[in-house]
Amino acid sequence: MMADLPHAHAPTWSTACEGDDGATSPGELKALGEHLRVCAHLKGRWFGLHCVLAGITGYAAGHVVTSLITLAGLALLLSLVA
Repeated sequence: MMADLPHAHAPTWSTACEGDDGATSPGELKALGEHLRVCAHLKGRWFGLHCVLAGITGYAAGHVVTSLITLAGLALLLSLVA
C-alpha cells in the first residue's frame, strides 16, 4: 500500500549541515516544494480550513479564560442587539 503513494520513494531529509554552509540548493528547494505540493494534495481541498481551525483550537486551548470571557461578551452583545 505504501509503495503506491507518490512520496514513498522521496529522498529523506537531514537537518544537519555536516560541515557545509547550510544554504539550500535550487534542487533541494524544488524537491521540498514538490513534497509540500504532494502533501497538500493528499490532504484534500479542506486542508486550508483544517489549518485555520487547528490554529484557532490551539489558541483557545492556551487562553481558556480569555476565550470564555470573549464568547460570553459576544453572546451578551448579540442578545442585546437582537
